[in-house]
Amino acid sequence: MLGRLRSEHRGRTWAYYLQVSFEESCSRHATRPQASEFTIDDMREWFVPDDALRWDDETTIPASSSEAETVNAILTAANFMRG
Repeated sequence: MLGRLRSEHRGRTWAYYLQVSFEESCSRHATRPQASEFTIDDMREWFVPDDALRWDDETTIPASSSEAETVNAILTAANFMRG
């Protein structure tokens, strides 16, 4: 489905994979305003380790990247690619 969406999109498409463990995903989820919308057990059913799309131009964001670093990297790449 994502491959079709990407191929049908007229503009440039960026793909990013946030490579974090299940435990880290749970920790980050707990800080979200929507944390009560689904449980850790729900997440356990959905979580697939190393579930990247594996597109040639997909960028992996490591767990060590802060929120600010991640946002900055994406905005920098988008601005660079736009030109």
